[in-house]
Amino acid sequence: MDIGIILTLLLIAGFLYLIYRAIKIVLKLIKRIFFKKKNQSFSTQAINRYRRTNARFDLLEWIDDDLTDIIVLDTETNGKNPGEYSVLSIGAIRVRWDKNSGFKEISRLERYYYPREPFNEEAIRVNGLNKEAIKRIRGDANYPKYFDEDKEFEQFCEGVHMFAGHNISFDAGFVPIIKKYRRFDTMKANMDIICVYWINKKQEWKYPSLSETANYYQIKYDSDKMHGAIYDAEITLKILKKMFEQASL
Repeated sequence: MDIGIILTLLLIAGFLYLIYRAIKIVLKLIKRIFFKKKNQSFSTQAINRYRRTNARFDLLEWIDDDLTDIIVLDTETNGKNPGEYSVLSIGAIRVRWDKNSGFKEISRLERYYYPREPFNEEAIRVNGLNKEAIKRIRGDANYPKYFDEDKEFEQFCEGVHMFAGHNISFDAGFVPIIKKYRRFDTMKANMDIICVYWINKKQEWKYPSLSETANYYQIKYDSDKMHGAIYDAEITLKILKKMFEQASL
């Protein structure tokens, strides 16, 4: 056989072998990725259900405990990073829990502040709180212009037993006093209510937004008022009441 033909056949064989190896590697990677994600999905689902179940047990414990005063809180900020951005608005509703009569609102606080740093356009697109809006809402208010100077908020929190909020960890980053107390997060406690189907049709669970959580508990809300601190606190309180009702069953 001619040496040229032999070399050609060897080259073709080598090329086909390389294609075979490449296909095998790709299939192995696809299998690893898909199976790994699937296992993680089931693991995440189990963890989320465990967390939610324990959140309900915590509620039962708090109902039976001497814990009575709860502040349901929401903040609107000039950005996502504490220390870099300021609180623009805070809405807080103080309620008292009684085994016989349920929740009773004691007082509420709604305030608006200027940021110490320049206004963040990205934040304004979410909450609508630019300089003109804050000036209009504040009117002739006599409380401090900046949140970190407002000592009356700390007085409002005196004697409270717990803070509750939707993503309360975010609020705690901007409102340090929250970290001194028990905290209940209606977002993390409802991690298994929203199911997401990705392209590969696997199930995953995600943190539900405030509106998604409200929908789950059949709570009506005005989407135009969302991202207003006091309004979001009101919706969060309604969610908390629903969770207390379910935990008591």
